[in-house]
Amino acid sequence: MLTSASVGVSRSATNKEHMSAAGASGKHPILIRNKKSKCFAKIGSSKKFVRLFLVFYCRKPIVFSLQNQLLSAILPPMFRVFLALFLLFSVFSPAFADLIVTSINESGGKYSVVFNKSIEISNIKLNQDSDNPIELPLYKDKRQFSLLNRDYSKKLAKSLKQRKLSDNAESKISFKINKFKTIQNHKSIRAFASVIFEDVLEVECRVMESAQGLWVAWPANKESSKWIKEFRFTDKNLKGKVEAALIERYKENERTKSK
Repeated sequence: MLTSASVGVSRSATNKEHMSAAGASGKHPILIRNKKSKCFAKIGSSKKFVRLFLVFYCRKPIVFSLQNQLLSAILPPMFRVFLALFLLFSVFSPAFADLIVTSINESGGKYSVVFNKSIEISNIKLNQDSDNPIELPLYKDKRQFSLLNRDYSKKLAKSLKQRKLSDNAESKISFKINKFKTIQNHKSIRAFASVIFEDVLEVECRVMESAQGLWVAWPANKESSKWIKEFRFTDKNLKGKVEAALIERYKENERTKSK
């Protein structure tokens, strides 16, 4: 592991412990080799500051710590930008990249799973196919759900097999409307739409209209002349926000047509 102490290493110590560039002087770069991580760092010194360049072909990641004042002096501007982006995606992205499994119930080989304490999908099955290990419920052979990330599909299958719930207590869930197509001259259907949750799960739905007004229909299947819901909101506040957004999208489309 390279630390700030490595920057100030003397040339004599460098020659004993690492590989140094032949003929290196105070103004020329010194090549230091870290035997454990099998990585190289090139250290160039000048009168005012020292610059540290890391070569990113290491077999194991380098972890180093520098004080804030020293960091701004050592690292070139472009490297600081790349470092900031790396930290942003490596540290913060896991917090919102996946749906969190907060409840699992199994009956007859079918699973009901609650995600983020907010939404529930029923009648999920496990497949033997390693590339597509999750079978989500269909309606008359038509797809109602889609997992947009293959790695997450494998992770979910593993969670179901092991009955493993997430240790993360975070229950917030993001959503966005993806597909939206209005329908003309139908008795009750006003639009076909889909909503994506956490950029991972896409759910098909329909904007409907009845004597009570506009409402949203979510995936369900008919069994023995009875409709069984296969998707439901366990968080009523989220349900209100999602359905209000869908209905507003429909109204906005209608206002645009009337102009």
